[in-house]
Amino acid sequence: MYLLSDVRLAAQHHNPAAGPFHVPAIDALLQLHLHDHLYNQSIAAAAEAAAAAGGGAFGSSAVDGYFDFDADNVPRDRPAIVEISADRPCAGKTHLLYHFACIAVLPTSWNGITLDGKDGAVVFIDCDGRFDILRLAAITEAYVHTRLARAIQFCRSAAEEHSDPDLDDYLSLLLSITDSHVAELTEYVLAHVHVYTPESTPQLLDILAAIPSHLTASPSHNRPLCSILIDGISAFYWLDRRSPLPASFSSSPLPASDTPPPLQQPPKQSQLPSPLQARYETLTTTLRNLSTRFGASVVLTNTFVVTAAATAPSSTIANTPPFPRHLPACYTYSSKFLTARIILSPDVVAPFRTPIELQEAHAEREMRRQAVRRAGISAWVGGAGRTVDGGTAGGDWFWFQISDGGVQIDDEEHEDDGGDNGDGDPADEHDEEEGEDAMDPSAVE
Repeated sequence: MYLLSDVRLAAQHHNPAAGPFHVPAIDALLQLHLHDHLYNQSIAAAAEAAAAAGGGAFGSSAVDGYFDFDADNVPRDRPAIVEISADRPCAGKTHLLYHFACIAVLPTSWNGITLDGKDGAVVFIDCDGRFDILRLAAITEAYVHTRLARAIQFCRSAAEEHSDPDLDDYLSLLLSITDSHVAELTEYVLAHVHVYTPESTPQLLDILAAIPSHLTASPSHNRPLCSILIDGISAFYWLDRRSPLPASFSSSPLPASDTPPPLQQPPKQSQLPSPLQARYETLTTTLRNLSTRFGASVVLTNTFVVTAAATAPSSTIANTPPFPRHLPACYTYSSKFLTARIILSPDVVAPFRTPIELQEAHAEREMRRQAVRRAGISAWVGGAGRTVDGGTAGGDWFWFQISDGGVQIDDEEHEDDGGDNGDGDPADEHDEEEGEDAMDPSAVE
C-alpha cells in the first residue's frame, strides 16, 4: 500500500525525455539495457504465472507476442538498477556516485544557467566508511562553475554577432556571480543528500526500511527521490558469512574456502548458508521495492578482490571487457535484478622504458606529465538482458576524467569546450605536484 506522499515523490518532475541520471553519455547506453531488463522481467513474471497455474514448460517465445514495443519507446526516465565495478581498486567508482548525486540534487536551472539537474533528493549509503562530503561539495561547485562558464561564453559569442541590451544585462548578471554564490547553492542542495553509514547487513536493511518515513519527515519531503547510491554493497560479505545462524534457519555448512566465487560462475543459491541466502533475498527485494515505489534508480559499487590467481580470461565478445573478480553481492545470485553493469578501467601511463639514461628521462619529463594529465577512465556499459553468441548484446564505452575540477564525462567535456572551471582556465590543468599525484590510484577513488 503506497502513501499519497509516495505518489507525489515518484511523479513530481517526471521528464520522459531525460534519462535516469541526466548524464547523456551514460543514459544513451543504458536505454537498450532498460528494454532488455523489462523483457527479462516479463519472461520471469509470465513463467511464475504459468507455474502457479500448473502449466508446463515456459519459454521466452510466449512473452514475445505482447512484449513488442521498441527500445526507443521505453520511458527514458524509467529507474535503473546498475552495478559499478572495476578491474582494479581505486578506479573512480565513488567519484562516479558523487557525480550522480551532484546532478540529482541540483536544480534544472539557476539564475538562468542551465544545470540539467533533477531537483531531487539522494540517499547515499556508505558501507565502506569513505564518504567525503568536502569532495562532493567540490565536485558540485566545479560542475556549476563549468555550466556558468558555458553560459558566459554563449552570451559573449551572441553579443559579438548582434547588440542586444537584454543580452548585455544578462551577461552582467552572470559575471556578477561569485564563488560565494556558488558555495551557497552547493550548501543548499547538499542538504538533500541523506548519508547513512551502516556497519552490518541488518543495519543496512533497517536503513532501507526507514527511508520512506525519513524522507516524508525531512526537508526533502517535497522532492522526488532520484537515486539510492550504495558504495560497497558487498562490504559485509565476510561478516555475514561468519555470523551465527538464527534459530529460524536450518544449519548449513559454510564453504571450506575463504576465496569468494568468481562472478562468472556464482554458486547456486542452495549452496549458500541459509542466513546469507535469506539476507540477500531480503536485500534485493527491498531495493527493488524502493526503486519501484519512488521511481528511483539504484546504483551499487562492488569491491574488487586482489588474488594470486590468474586473471579472468577475456570475453569472447568483441570490444567487451572481462567481468572483474569481486566479492559476491546480494544480486550475484539473482540474474534478473540488475538492469546493467558499468565496468571501469583506468588509463595506464606506461613507465619509463628500461634501460634509460637520466638525461633522457629528464627530457621526457614534461611529455609524461602531460600524459598523466590527459589520462582518464574508460567505462564499459553492458546489461544482463538477451544475449548474442553467448555474450550480452549492446555493450559500449564512454570515457571520463577525474580532477580537481570535478568529474568530466566525454560528451559533457566536449560541450564545455574543454571543461572551463568558470575562471577561464581548463579544469584539467593541474600544477606539477597534482599531475604527479594523479599517477597514484589512491587519489582517484
